Amino acid sequence: MIVRLFKWFSTLVIVVMLGCNAAASTPTPLPSLLPIFPTSTRTPIISITSTIIPSITSVSSAITDVPSLPTPEILPTPSLEPTPTPDLTSRLFTFFAVGGFDYGWQEPLTGLTGKLDPTGFGLKPYVIGAAATLSFAHYTNQVAIWSRLPDEPGKLWLADIALRDARLIYVDNDQIYTTNTSFPPQDMMLNWLPNDKYVLVQPTNAEAPNMLIDVTTGSYQENWLWECNQVVASLKTLKLGLLCHHDNVFALMEWDGQFRMDEALADQEILWEWPDDYMWPLSPSRSIPPWSPDGSKTAFILADQRNTLVVMNSTGEHLSIVLDVAMLYPHTIRWIQNEKILVGGYKENWPASWFIINSETGEIIWRLENVSEFGTHLTPQKQAELSLITGEISVSGQYLVLATSRTDVSAGNQLILIDVENNRFLGTIADIGHGINAFAWGRED
Repeated sequence: MIVRLFKWFSTLVIVVMLGCNAAASTPTPLPSLLPIFPTSTRTPIISITSTIIPSITSVSSAITDVPSLPTPEILPTPSLEPTPTPDLTSRLFTFFAVGGFDYGWQEPLTGLTGKLDPTGFGLKPYVIGAAATLSFAHYTNQVAIWSRLPDEPGKLWLADIALRDARLIYVDNDQIYTTNTSFPPQDMMLNWLPNDKYVLVQPTNAEAPNMLIDVTTGSYQENWLWECNQVVASLKTLKLGLLCHHDNVFALMEWDGQFRMDEALADQEILWEWPDDYMWPLSPSRSIPPWSPDGSKTAFILADQRNTLVVMNSTGEHLSIVLDVAMLYPHTIRWIQNEKILVGGYKENWPASWFIINSETGEIIWRLENVSEFGTHLTPQKQAELSLITGEISVSGQYLVLATSRTDVSAGNQLILIDVENNRFLGTIADIGHGINAFAWGRED
């Protein structure tokens, strides 16, 4: 069963290694990123509704024989009350790219839904053949979007999760990232680095270079050759740092986004290093594992002990947690604030094995297997058919959404809602047809 699951999913996922082109002889300078070339930035067309308070109207005075006219009554100026900012943490944002660009949100508990208009990105909804890739940040309300109309240059945008504002970062005028080897075309993967301050562009075309986007400044570094897959403790920030290297030159990406180069980094103790295929083959979008939102911890799965979750902090202390599964999936790890971790795995008699772990003690706080209503509706056999291996948990940790990826048919997939706090199965909240490319709960601003 495990082998069949891996074989099927390996055909769906393009695994792109986080690495460098070995042919280059000198590393790209780290401290100074290339400036963005001026382009015309267009803000997406978003419908913002305001509530107008009705003006006060008075009954007109009757006409009399009195020669003087009544003094006109001064009416108050109509005022506008802005629409209250919605609580984004109650909204699940979803993205489909089958035959076009379909991005929207829903509030599973109220039933409210909304579509977000991407025309400001130069991409009309449902444009057949358009390449569209969207990647959510790890813990902030940000998205990176790659869009491309047929026969036109691709464009890379950075936006907030609700598309209220967007920045055009890069235009591929030479179409070096364009590929039409799949439908819809998949030009690249967009990977947020653990601190949500950089996006790594990893092209599908092996001849095209990696590119690093600085989220804060909007600048980008072309031909990014550095390999960044080692975790160390920063002596400067006392948080975890991402160690990058190329041609025996080392640089450290601090949690606050600063790069620094130091010869002493070559002797830095490596706390954890993930291999190129660590997230293979089930990761729907990311190849870079997330860290805790404050940069003090990371969690990972041992390559030779696939049922063991390891939590490591910035002092090098680690906690190993063995779970009763055949394997855990690295791409399922999500942090709930800084204390709790969501992780999913597989075992034959309960394929949808999901857990919430206390990162300090290793205690299993919650497991999906204990939700009796879930087992009644989705037996282990049904779980295996639906392949519930992709999930996102709300900021509060109360609600978990699982996406099905049916192996028996190409359509008929769903989003399923679980109330973790009350141990309840709340049922299907959306039909997603051929499947969903990415989904995430809104975060706290």
